[in-house]
Formats: sequence, structure tokens, C-alpha cells
Amino acid sequence: MNVKSLYFVSGLLLACGGLAPAQLYLTSTVAGTPGTPGYGGDGSPPTSATLANPLCVAFDSHGDYYISDYKNNRIREVVASNGAIITVAGTGTPGFSGDGGPAVSAQFSSATGLAVDAAGNVYIADGPNARVRMIDTSGNMQTFAGTGTRGYSGDGGPAVNADLVNPVGVTVDHAGTVYIADEGNGTVRKVTTDGVISTVAGINVIGFGNFPGQGGPARSATLGLPYAVAVDESGNVFIADLGSGNIEKVGLDGNINTVVAGVSTAGLATDPAGNLYFANYHNSTINQLSPYGAIVTIAGNGSNGFSGDGGPGISAEFNAPYGIALDSSSNIYVADYDNQVIRMLSPVAPPQVIVANGGSDVQYSSPGVDLPVAPGEIVTIFGTNIGAPATTVAQPNANGYIGTQLAGTMVTFNGIPAPVLSTGPSQVTAIAPYELTAESASIRGRMSGSRGRLVPEASSSNGATILVTYQGQSTATTIVPVGDSSPGIFTLNSSGIPGGLGVLNADGSANSVYNAAAESSKITLFVTGEGQTNPGGMDGLISTQATLPVPQLPVTVTIGGTTATVVSATEASGYVAGIMQVVVTLPSTQTTGSYVPVTVQVGDVVSPTITISVQ
Repeated sequence: MNVKSLYFVSGLLLACGGLAPAQLYLTSTVAGTPGTPGYGGDGSPPTSATLANPLCVAFDSHGDYYISDYKNNRIREVVASNGAIITVAGTGTPGFSGDGGPAVSAQFSSATGLAVDAAGNVYIADGPNARVRMIDTSGNMQTFAGTGTRGYSGDGGPAVNADLVNPVGVTVDHAGTVYIADEGNGTVRKVTTDGVISTVAGINVIGFGNFPGQGGPARSATLGLPYAVAVDESGNVFIADLGSGNIEKVGLDGNINTVVAGVSTAGLATDPAGNLYFANYHNSTINQLSPYGAIVTIAGNGSNGFSGDGGPGISAEFNAPYGIALDSSSNIYVADYDNQVIRMLSPVAPPQVIVANGGSDVQYSSPGVDLPVAPGEIVTIFGTNIGAPATTVAQPNANGYIGTQLAGTMVTFNGIPAPVLSTGPSQVTAIAPYELTAESASIRGRMSGSRGRLVPEASSSNGATILVTYQGQSTATTIVPVGDSSPGIFTLNSSGIPGGLGVLNADGSANSVYNAAAESSKITLFVTGEGQTNPGGMDGLISTQATLPVPQLPVTVTIGGTTATVVSATEASGYVAGIMQVVVTLPSTQTTGSYVPVTVQVGDVVSPTITISVQ
């Protein structure tokens, strides 16, 4: 790769495309085993369980959450009091049975939408059976709406006597009214607490490409495949309409208007502040619509995959996210359908600063993570108003170096200026100076807030203070541990910016679930955080030497649990110093699959796991 391509790479190292929202989120997996569909783990911690394409998630008032375990034909519950996952409904065999008896002995077919009312009743959209079912507070199953006969009838009467076609979405408002998205009828119905059903939106005609009624009464509008529904605290009803690719809002006046256009969403949720959250399964992002109409992406980099746990949500990869729900602490739970897991996005209170490995996007010193910063490592610093007002990407100077100032932004590690690859209002990417070592590092202070005051603290032998300044003013600082190595592997398009580094197959093409590597072939990994090199690393240098530096510490690659043969490990030619290129031969005993785990160990430190595809 040539020197010019570096600056797409520095966009990659930025760890997300565009401008990040003011609110940052950290990503974690809270239920399921990534890439492993199945049914198991009841009575154990939810991360030890297996799910099969989880589709929706919903919370009750106790903090328990429920999962529609779609292909297992079951409803699972994660119990807050003991942290265990259990099955609360479904035998695993699709069908219709069990009304009046224990929900765990009942049958339903491919349940989709879920909702829980204030009393703890759980509503299940049982589309193939043309019903909405309910698990009551005694754990018994009953039909809440629908006769099982496909049709459209019953308005003004008991919901159990009404005909539905394919109810797929369900929600409950604060008054206890249940809303049903009946995809097959092109309508949204509601059932009040007295059990009476009526139509909120749609005319029982499914429209494709022509949706009259905008701005007028929702009851007279045409919908095309309404899939999900949500209600905010003011009583506005939001509809995810797959047929039009829009999200519609039915206001308190009963009129309907498009609030988001051109999305593929099957999951909606609202918060007390009036924000609407939606999962776009087409580009695998999680988005927020403010009450003022602003739309921001809060998670997902636009690439299908699984990565980013422990780091910022805007850098993480999801794979067809569907259902979405918020708990009482404003954590966002996402049914990551094709990754077979439930992910959680935890809000980071500003002005907290997040420092993440530029390859793995894993946060330093986050819960369960103890990764140091290594000399020469590319890191991304996330915060609020920390860099230039508009995102700027560095270019090399005439001597082939990246400078230590960019658009008024500087970063220092224990006072040592660092090459700055990119700067923006919410994130700055820099390279830890090679002069920084575990032996020489000292903690010099901390910042009490964005653009705040540096507070001196006691020194330490294994930490470094990162200080960001913009136009000479301190904007953020934090303390990170320092080590000899801290490897992180770049994954395809982890930034959301075209040209991002990723794993390459033997022919130089990007490895993905659609372009798997051949068994026993060679692949190329790009890594940062390898530490000191021979000859010694030079801060900000574009690596074009005839003899490329090699890491001082040994490099080991494990693929699918087997140690692979490392063909070469050198600085990557044409890229800034701090990016290592590792060529490795896939083990002959390699298990094929779309989610084969890979780690790189440099010295004593093992990278976070990524996955590759092998055929």
C-alpha cells in the first residue's frame, strides 16, 4: 500500500466515521455466545447461554429483561436478582397450544415482538398464529388478542374476538394500553385496559411505493408492513414501516407524519426525554432521533460483524440488530440477531474521557479489561469538545512524517508530544511516543472535566498522563497504564470510513463472511500496540525503509484455538510507524466457519479476539 492510502487508514484509526454524538456509549455482550446459535445455559449467567437469533428484548419494572429467542421458539428471561437466564415460555417446538396452562409448556411459532406491562404481564406477538399471547403474573399462557383466523375485524369489541393477520410488534404505554403492529393487515391496533380493540393507523390495505395520508388522519393512511411500534411518555405513537422504509409518528391529534425516511428498522424504543431509538438492521447501526428532529448514530460502524466490546459503541460491529429496549438506568439493550447475542450500550457521563486501542477499540481499564498503552501504539481518545470543531485527518510533511500538531490539536503522553493522526470534536487519534516506556512512565495529574483544570497527583511507575489541548487550552486528560506491548487487531471498516484496514486473504482481498479465506492459506493481519522495534521506532515516520523494523517481542497468533505459523511480522510498509503487518498461515486443522476466533500475542499480552471467515 502506498503512503497516500495511510490517510484512509488514519480515518480508520479514528474508530468511527463522521462526527460522534455528544453522548458516548460503551459496548458489551450481556447474553448469548457470539456466533454460536443454540439453546442452552438455563440457570447460568446469560453470557454462558446460547440463543438462536434473538429478535426482541423487553424490560419489566424489576429490571428483569425478556428475550424472544426466535429460532428456539422460546421466551427467555434474565433475572436481575440472581443474574441467571431461564426459559419462561415455549417448548422449542413451533405450534399453538398451552393456553390456560404454564407458559413453559405452551407452544407458539417464531415469536417476534415483546412487551411487559406495569403489573408484569408479558405480551408476545405470535404472528404465525395470528394472535398476541400473554404470560400472566402466575406464569400461565393465554391469548390476549386474535382468534387465530387471519383477517381484519373486531374493532369496538373484545380483542380476543378480533381477527389479525400477522402481528409482529407489540408495546405497552404507561396507561396499560397495548399497541399491536399487524404487518399482514397494514395496521396498528390498540387494546385498552378494558380489553377493547380499535385501529390507530392504517386502512387494512398494504401499500408499496404509494403511501397516501401523510399529514392527515392516521386512520385514513396507507401503511406498508408496519413491523414495530413504540409510544413515548406524551402518547405519541411511532411505527417502523418496512414497506415504506420510514418511521411514522402518530401525534396526539391523530395525524400521521414521517419522522425518519430510508431506514430498515424492526426495533423502536423511547426514553423519558422524548428521544426515539431505532435499530437499522440493513446497515447494522443503532440510532437516536431527538424530539427536535436531529438523528445521530450512537452505535455500529455500518459494517456487519462482531467487534467492539469494551469500547465505544460507535466503533462496534453489529450484525442485523433488531429489537431494542432501555432499562431504568438508560442502558440500551440490542437484540444482535445474526450475532446470536444481546448487546448493551452503557452511557458514559460527560466529561469522562475514553482511551481505546486504535485497532481493537477496547477501552483501557474498563471492567474486565486490563490493557496497557504500549510505545508506538495508535490510540483513540473519545470525549466532548476535545478537538477541532470539524474532523480533520493528517497528511505527512515533506520529510514523510506525521506532525504533532493538527488543526490546533496537540496530544502529549507525560509531556512528550505525540503524532496526531486525526482530530474532531468528539475524538482525537494519536500515536503513543516510542520514548514512553513502562519504566519511565509517571502519572502527573488528572483533569476534572472537559476544558477543566489539571490536578496534580502522586507519581507512579507504570502509568502515563494523556493530555489533549486545542488552541493551547486543555480539553481532556486521563491516566492510562503503560506496558511493553498491548496488541489490537484492525478489523474491516472498523471506522466506517472507506479504505479501512482489515484482515486480508491470500489474494489481497478483504476477509469477510462473504469472502472467506481458504483452508491452509495465508492471511494478513494488521496490528497496533506491538511495542518497541528493531531498529527503534521513530515517532510519526511513514515506513518505507527497504528493511522494515520488526517487533522486539515475540509474536504468536492463535486461530480457532490452534497456534498458527507466523510467516512474517514487520512494520507495515507505506503506513505510519506503529502498524504491524503479520502474515500467518491458517492451521491445517482449522475449523471452518464464519466466526473463527483470532488473537495476536506480543510478549505476554494477548489482543482482544476478532473473528475471521474460513471456508
